[in-house]
Amino acid sequence: MKYYSVHFNRPDFIEIQKKFLVGDLIVINNHSNNDIQRTCEKLGLTFYNIENPYSNSYSHAHGLNFLKTIIDYSDDYCIIDHDLFPYKKIIFNENYDIITVKCMNNPNIPYLWPGFLAIKRHINIDDINFMPGLIENGDTGCDTNKLIKLLEKRIYFCKEKYIGEKMDIYIQKSPIVSQFDDYCIHYLNGSNWMKTNNEIINKKNLLLINLLKTLSIEK
Repeated sequence: MKYYSVHFNRPDFIEIQKKFLVGDLIVINNHSNNDIQRTCEKLGLTFYNIENPYSNSYSHAHGLNFLKTIIDYSDDYCIIDHDLFPYKKIIFNENYDIITVKCMNNPNIPYLWPGFLAIKRHINIDDINFMPGLIENGDTGCDTNKLIKLLEKRIYFCKEKYIGEKMDIYIQKSPIVSQFDDYCIHYLNGSNWMKTNNEIINKKNLLLINLLKTLSIEK
């Protein structure tokens, strides 16, 4: 399986992804960050530098819209956030073509979360526009509602559980991560869009590494 990930501000995450995922990692260097490029070169990873005029959700979507143009459909593939860490080989049940998480910003029009989107090779996503706002209350990737309409019974939606200690009203500002079934760990707030102090970040970093070491041993 090939993993495609849009990165922009945490080169350390690239090293962690490469260490624990089972497959090939391809990096989209959003905004052509020099630290991201140097990390990819050091690790021998395929990467693409892209310029990006957008910010926030639109920036991520722009990176994803580039990402879909480089997918190698000769292999199963997985789109992951920069702070999403698979730790075992992803094996598709014969009943499913997609493994992901359901977004319900608009309860009438669910879509697939592009932070973790594992897809069998025969499914092409060329016609998906990852820009937000294409449906009411729809964030990045809301156009993947098309895939639900087409393949609803062939999509497996993961359950999420939180791990760690709540130290703030917002879980994103606490040393808490989440786990999607037995596939991957989501760091939460890896971009630090909800400003968090260094003590909490260090605790989260340690929690992440310890969990991945334990879970990868158990795989």
